[in-house]
Amino acid sequence: MKPIPVLDLIPRPWLHLTMQGIGFTDAIADEALGKIEHVLRSELRQVPPPVVTFHRPVIVPEAIYLPAQPAAAIQNLRTTCRTAIASVHPIDPESLPYRPHVSVAYVNADSPTEHIAQAST
Repeated sequence: MKPIPVLDLIPRPWLHLTMQGIGFTDAIADEALGKIEHVLRSELRQVPPPVVTFHRPVIVPEAIYLPAQPAAAIQNLRTTCRTAIASVHPIDPESLPYRPHVSVAYVNADSPTEHIAQAST
C-alpha cells in the first residue's frame, strides 16, 4: 500500500484498546493509583479473559480503527473495571456509548475517506 499523506499511522508498540480513563497522571496521587491498581487486580483475577477478533477496518473522517468483535465481551470487562475503579476513585459518568476498538491511524487533515478506502484494496 502506498503511503497516504493525510494518515498518521500509529506505531505498533502504541496500539491499544482503551478501557477506562481515570484522569491525567499529574492529577492523581500515587496512593490513589495504588488503590485503583489493587482493586482492579483483585476484581480482574475473577474474570475470564475475553476472546475477541479484529477483522475489518472502519474508516471515519478522523481515524481508521478495528472494532473488537464481539463487542459485548469487552463491554462486560469494561463494566467490571468501571465498577472497581468507582469503588475507590470517582470517575466521570458515561456520556457516549463505549465502542471497543483499536485505532490504527489518525487523519491529520480534512480529506474525503473514499481515496483511503480505495488505497487499501
